[in-house]
Amino acid sequence: MAGELHVDLDAVRAAGGRLQRMGEDMMSLIEGFATDTEAFAGACGNDKYGERIAGGDNGYRESRESLIEVGRSRAESTDEYGTGLKDVTTRFEQTEADNAELFK
Repeated sequence: MAGELHVDLDAVRAAGGRLQRMGEDMMSLIEGFATDTEAFAGACGNDKYGERIAGGDNGYRESRESLIEVGRSRAESTDEYGTGLKDVTTRFEQTEADNAELFK
């Protein structure tokens, strides 16, 4: 026989809000990083040594772009998880209200 499941919807909704704020903070950090590091794109020099540092698959430019892309993706995912938690609480409450109305 199945037991009862109790969900604190306010706690779930609050956790969703915290995740959304974390996602926003993460995005702010990565955008700040992108802005702050843009100035260093040519700092390695234009000679062959500078190009070895900055160019290629593991160079400064490619690594910077990869870090920014991954950071943005993680920030967006965190925000979406928070939104999902908040949405599911709203849907659960609506389902409960609909069921209560049906069984009057």
